[in-house]
Amino acid sequence: LPTTLETIGTESFRGCGNLEEMNIPEKTTKIGESAFRDCVSMKSLTIANECIKIGERAFENCAALTDIDLPEGLKEIYGGVFNSCKSLKKIKLPEKLTILGESAFSDCEGLKNIEIPETVTKIDDLVFNGCTSLKKISLNEGLRKIGKSAFKNCESLEEILIPSTVSSISDAPFRGCKGLKSIRV
Repeated sequence: LPTTLETIGTESFRGCGNLEEMNIPEKTTKIGESAFRDCVSMKSLTIANECIKIGERAFENCAALTDIDLPEGLKEIYGGVFNSCKSLKKIKLPEKLTILGESAFSDCEGLKNIEIPETVTKIDDLVFNGCTSLKKISLNEGLRKIGKSAFKNCESLEEILIPSTVSSISDAPFRGCKGLKSIRV
């Protein structure tokens, strides 16, 4: 993509099944909804701009995506952004992240562990639903709410530490977590 590109519109590259790599330039400030949805061959993604806005479902069903380099300044991951990225094994969430939107990482079957930064106060509904390989999740102080079905069907999840700052746990957040052996509060 040209280094001067500022905006990638809604569904711009949706369904480009042979697209394997994407480097979003530093001048790009917005990625529209479903911009790269169903780019099933995309393996790596690099986003350079610290202040970028990523639209809902922007990378949904990028099933081959294994490597994501998110900028440290990213504050919001909206609904379904990485939903069904089945090959994603790990991701480092930015330290300034405040929002984890609904279904942000649902059905990321290869995801094994994740650390939620202290700046995230709410894990929205279904965020990690169906992450069947997720074994370890680190929830940090500062988290206040765990949304409905947030970790539903995370079959490999063995233990969870719920921080003292959590004041609300919605319906069925750990439903179907067959491997869960320990919950510490």
